[in-house]
Amino acid sequence: MTLADGSVEDVRHWLPTHEYPAVREFVAAGGVFPRNLCVRVSAPMIDGEPIDVAGLPVSTTHSRPASEVYPEAFACPSDDQDGCGPCRACWDPDVHHVSYPAH
Repeated sequence: MTLADGSVEDVRHWLPTHEYPAVREFVAAGGVFPRNLCVRVSAPMIDGEPIDVAGLPVSTTHSRPASEVYPEAFACPSDDQDGCGPCRACWDPDVHHVSYPAH
């Protein structure tokens, strides 16, 4: 079912992106993302600094334990379980920083 704001009821989406200028421009122009879409700005390099774009959630990739590189980040548990399992951190805009292990 499509809701009035264009989102889909009970389906959450995650959009990792390196398109910093496009996201900045969209937000600066007053653009609003659907409530069920988490736009997560991805850092460009492994162990690199997260990029702040309008306070949006961020993601990084770590080559060492996440707690050493990004102590404030939620460390993706997918390598320790069967994929995502019950975790939904990527889709949750309240989880500001998710860090993924480098493969």
